[in-house]
Amino acid sequence: MIKPIHRIKLLFTAHPKSIGETYLQHGAEAGKISLFLLFSSFTMIIHAIFPFVCPPFGTDILSLSEYLNSKIPDKRGIRREKNET
Repeated sequence: MIKPIHRIKLLFTAHPKSIGETYLQHGAEAGKISLFLLFSSFTMIIHAIFPFVCPPFGTDILSLSEYLNSKIPDKRGIRREKNET
């Protein structure tokens, strides 16, 4: 029988481990993606109000799609590099 403390630890570490990251690495990567999406959302609001202002720094829809696709782990749990498909 698994002790409750081990069960709780497993809740926090199972997913990061399945994609080859530690808990802290996973938190940092998820935080980085969140901040990038927050910045992208802000630039899209500006673009919605001022359609002549193009979203900067790779925050357009195609760049966001490519960025998020690069973050999907492969079947071995390893993240793909940007230039790999």
